[in-house]
Amino acid sequence: MRFIIYILTLISIFGCSSKEFYTMGDMSDVERGAIERDEFIGVEQIEVPAYLMSSPIYIKRSSYHLEKLDGANWVNSMDERLTSILIAYLQKYMDNPNIYLYPWSGVAHIDKKLSLTINDFIASKFSVFLSARYRILDKSSMKIGSYTFNIEESIDGHEVEDMVRAMERAYFKLIQDIAKNL
Repeated sequence: MRFIIYILTLISIFGCSSKEFYTMGDMSDVERGAIERDEFIGVEQIEVPAYLMSSPIYIKRSSYHLEKLDGANWVNSMDERLTSILIAYLQKYMDNPNIYLYPWSGVAHIDKKLSLTINDFIASKFSVFLSARYRILDKSSMKIGSYTFNIEESIDGHEVEDMVRAMERAYFKLIQDIAKNL
């Protein structure tokens, strides 16, 4: 019995692979009130590619090959995390607390509704590529604005953390583009 406990202890300590967890969303440098709006804005859950829905972090080796980075994982589901970052960033950047997850936040009236689909958001070689499309519905006029956004952000370094930082910079630029069109 002691032997089994000893083996289980060794396996639990040394048997698990080393995992590093990463997240993004450091908004400490975001300028508050860069654009001022006081409308009620509903943000739908972001749609992301399948490789962002799982915990492992992937990089693009070629046009047809994605590779999982050993031991590098997202802390949580990126569709939820990116949606949360989008809402918090817009609230701060636009100095507007009336930006909510739609339709689940319980807000009955919204002035605008934002839908975002990320087509591609991945590192390849020394850059991060972000390709997205978004739609803004103005509820008062029932006009829909459709926009596309593409950016390549260079990675400054050779660590996974440097790649995540470049992803964050690219995503923040997308959010600023969305804010100016809201």
